[in-house]
Amino acid sequence: VSIGNGSSQHGVCVVGLGKIGLPLAVQIAGKGRRVIGADVNQAVVDLVNAGTPPFPGEDDLDDRLSAVVTDGMMQARTETQAAVFESDVVIVVVPLIIDDDRQSDFSALDAVTEAVGRGLEPGTLVSYETTLPVGTTRNRLAPRLAELSGLVAGEDFFVCHSPERVSSGRVFADLRKYPKLVGGINAASTESAADFYESILDFDDRPDLERGNGVWPLASVEAAELTKLAETTYRDINIAFANELAVHADSLGADISEVIAAANSQPFSHIHQPGIAVGGHCIPVYPHLYLQGDPTALMPSVSRQINDGMPKYAVDKLAGAIGPLQDKVVAVLGLAFRGGVKEAAFSGV
Repeated sequence: VSIGNGSSQHGVCVVGLGKIGLPLAVQIAGKGRRVIGADVNQAVVDLVNAGTPPFPGEDDLDDRLSAVVTDGMMQARTETQAAVFESDVVIVVVPLIIDDDRQSDFSALDAVTEAVGRGLEPGTLVSYETTLPVGTTRNRLAPRLAELSGLVAGEDFFVCHSPERVSSGRVFADLRKYPKLVGGINAASTESAADFYESILDFDDRPDLERGNGVWPLASVEAAELTKLAETTYRDINIAFANELAVHADSLGADISEVIAAANSQPFSHIHQPGIAVGGHCIPVYPHLYLQGDPTALMPSVSRQINDGMPKYAVDKLAGAIGPLQDKVVAVLGLAFRGGVKEAAFSGV
């Protein structure tokens, strides 16, 4: 069931040329695989085909994108179905957002799955890197691919979840730094995914990891989905505890920075830092994806309530310090959800 041995005649289609998908596509092309990037945005496609990143701030992307486009190893298109037909590996990296009711909006992912299914050929590996509620790959995506293609999932084609674990601005470094997790809908799918990712990724030495750095096959597709939600939801829960500590420290007149530093001097304490909000496209969103699979879970739900309440707490503290804020002009220094990015997603500002 092994597919792909690094030979350039094996095409790879990366669907979604955003801040995670485009650097991944460039990484793959740089390892000698012919890559077709698919994106619904014609402007993005035109810029990529010109060797120009469609967004700023991604370390080393300018030179690496220009090189693979110039060498003819990468092109971009808007026609996903045709790109899939020419490829034996398909990687899906399109966003899964939550709606006003904190439920997953699958519209973009379902649309891509429709196009992939209609272009699917026997022997193809389809890897979903989008972070998903547990059970989505096996129960929603793989059956739809099978229905549209007329092929048998796990036999005629292979399906895995391999969650992206990188941060925008440092994608190439993060691809080397962290183990690449893969979990298939069956053993054949996991083996195909592991073979592929081993052929296109390089890894830093990580003596701190007992298992070593590299591609980590997991026991099931559900294990891969759950691992990504576990590592991100943990951070939201940790920050919620830090925020509760900060509120309590305020009531005591204690310096929360001093308290956390002192607590973390003991090696079993790893308290994060408090703040006005938990920002970005991942950490404030993925606890809701976790809760869709485990709706009775208490800690993810409570952590969201705590962290969502911190902007109000900050404004109330300001009003308490200087009086009513009506007709006041307030300068907020720091709009982005973290340093080095130019986005305000869920930043609380």
